Amino acid sequence: MEGLIAGVSQNARSGAIVLALSSWHLFPDMAVVSPTNAHVRQQDPIFDLGAVLTLGLEEGPNASYGSIYWSLSMAHLRHYGTPVVSTRSIDSFERSRLNLNEFFQVTLGSLLAGWGDAGSDVMAAIHWLVKVLDILRDAAGKGSKSAQDILLIKESWFNLMLHAAKNHLSSCLVLGNDAKTVAKLISLGRRRGQDFLGLSPSPVFGLLEQGQYVAFIDGEEQKIAFLRRIATDMATEMGLDSSQIFIRYCHSFERVGKTVYEYASALTSRKRKHGDDSATERHGHYRLLYAGGSLNSISDDAYVQQLD
Repeated sequence: MEGLIAGVSQNARSGAIVLALSSWHLFPDMAVVSPTNAHVRQQDPIFDLGAVLTLGLEEGPNASYGSIYWSLSMAHLRHYGTPVVSTRSIDSFERSRLNLNEFFQVTLGSLLAGWGDAGSDVMAAIHWLVKVLDILRDAAGKGSKSAQDILLIKESWFNLMLHAAKNHLSSCLVLGNDAKTVAKLISLGRRRGQDFLGLSPSPVFGLLEQGQYVAFIDGEEQKIAFLRRIATDMATEMGLDSSQIFIRYCHSFERVGKTVYEYASALTSRKRKHGDDSATERHGHYRLLYAGGSLNSISDDAYVQQLD
């Protein structure tokens, strides 16, 4: 028994040994050779790795040594002889390590796995990341301070992932081992590295949240136009009409240094357009503007004229 605990494989010819092990709540790995071959793994932590109890061997010259003695069954091994070093790798070059660029590809795969459905189409997600990089470079070239700051920190994880996506596309353009390797690296990260970065609470850097996306749109009117598109989908899903959903936005009157909230319709509705002699109805949007003491004294005529 001490030999088993110490990691020395043994052969048991008596059922009393098995009964004793059960009584003591000891569960070593067992190699059963009769009536059929079976290797039973019980993974009891009290036994050292490699300790195997063999059951069912026929009597041999060692039978006189007692009911239990040293034995090592090799039926479950594929080869006999001296140990042979075995290696596995993810590409045809049989390398056991990844260089830094390859590691970034695995990390990129892990990131996409954390995006859930948004990252299920790998190539579409990678094309999107490359587009983000191109937009940042274009904005930085036009003097955008925020874009320049993002690109300046080359060691940031965000920048590293954008460049990893760029390198992935570049490798895919070259037929041969490089294209196959990067595909395997991304797949490895998606399968085995899901817990490496952790599941992202906001996939696609939070841009799937509409409120986050609005903050990136330049211009008050452009934001309102985008929100109206969102409102159309929401109204269809929730059965809302133009009186139940609207847009509130903040407008600044620079001449007097005043900032107020104004309201815009989210959906088109019927409104009357007054002419010289008659009033006609048409579908369109409307605004509720801040008047203060007098609209003319605080508002800009050009601003009012360009409103819908």
